[in-house]
Amino acid sequence: MKSSFMLHPKNFFKNLSILGLIGIFALLISAPASAAFYTEDFESGYTLGANVGAHSDWYDGGGGPVVTDGIGVLASNGLAPANAIFTWTAHPFDWNDPDFRSVIFQMDFQTDGSGQLDDDRVGWMIAESTDSDLIFGIQIDPEGGNTRLEGYWDHIINVDENKRPVIDEVAGNLLGDTWYRLRAEITKLDATSAMIYASLTELDGSGNPVGPPVLSGTIPDTSALTDDDDPDPAYFTGPIWPAYKNHTTAGAPADNACFEIITEVPTQHTLIVNVVGSGSVTKNPDQALYDLGDIVELTAVADPGWEFSEWSGNLGGSANPDSIIITGDMVVTATFVEGEPPEAPTDLSATTISHSLISMT
Repeated sequence: MKSSFMLHPKNFFKNLSILGLIGIFALLISAPASAAFYTEDFESGYTLGANVGAHSDWYDGGGGPVVTDGIGVLASNGLAPANAIFTWTAHPFDWNDPDFRSVIFQMDFQTDGSGQLDDDRVGWMIAESTDSDLIFGIQIDPEGGNTRLEGYWDHIINVDENKRPVIDEVAGNLLGDTWYRLRAEITKLDATSAMIYASLTELDGSGNPVGPPVLSGTIPDTSALTDDDDPDPAYFTGPIWPAYKNHTTAGAPADNACFEIITEVPTQHTLIVNVVGSGSVTKNPDQALYDLGDIVELTAVADPGWEFSEWSGNLGGSANPDSIIITGDMVVTATFVEGEPPEAPTDLSATTISHSLISMT
């Protein structure tokens, strides 16, 4: 699922008119999932000249990037290069929450004068630490004369380290002194595996994307990577937090951290009960809508002179009462049939009299 972060955060509301209120409303009512997203441009509540970790929302171990005036996109506040990973501890999330679907990380990074980005990274941390072994994500790195977009994690944390499966690469460097947006969309496949879509997109002078990504690609299933490149399952246990890095090797600033968590919208279902013949059906519990997995007991009640015969539709048999498990929208029909009329009582009085008369003669 593509996110809402493609406009520069500082320009989003200025450009709202091009989206259209009608289009936004249609998106909201048709979306199959709900999304909570957060952006941070380091303008409000941050102390210039202090590490980002001095803010209560972040952890950087005391060695994180310094909030600096004029070095961000549009000459705004930005983060100076630093060696330490900085973690957005204000927004923990749980990979194994039943409603969790996917997560998106994004940050803007500026190349140095030669057009390099080096170890600039987005992803998540599994502890309040600056240890690179504890981050799971993607990064941009120069390799063999190319600029490479790659995964970043350990196969076994602190033992079989520094796995960097290649996602995409381009020959040479990027444009010098230019802002690029690094983005990772990580979708849950199961409790310990993910699909990763990653991209790097050039930004214009206003901080908005220029054309398609210069680098992009997908890892369809992290657990299926060969050569021990698959990640340690410990990366998927909570709590986990958004994390970023703008390394000093290619010393250029970063700006506009973004994070989006996408969850399933719980879907409820109907249980329609039809009746053939004369009778009724009670539901327990009796509700208009049910969640997946709910168990509903159905009891058929025949009218006088009628008998319950059978269930049909999404429930079969003739047990009464019977129960049904909600697996979607469901329809059940209860069939009632007319009962057999009672036999007429035998009149024994005439026979007794006749027999008595015969005996007297």
